[in-house]
Amino acid sequence: TSADGNRVDVRIDPTTRQVQADTLVSTLSEEDVKAKLAAAGYSKIHDVDFDDGVWKAEADRADGNDVEIHLDPKDGRIVHVEND
Repeated sequence: TSADGNRVDVRIDPTTRQVQADTLVSTLSEEDVKAKLAAAGYSKIHDVDFDDGVWKAEADRADGNDVEIHLDPKDGRIVHVEND
């Protein structure tokens, strides 16, 4: 509940544990996200989407496994990776 009594959706940053509004925006573009993932060694990057205040993408790791990756909306830091 916000200070004015309204219900709001929030998300918790998994790294900093800070509460952020669900309407968080990103200064990164889809191309920025793809470039950061490629620089981190991922290939076949696809399904890049900004959803619920987090960048999400699917890609192949160096070992060939397909993974879903979550990135911080501010700096593109990888905050979560799971097998797809």
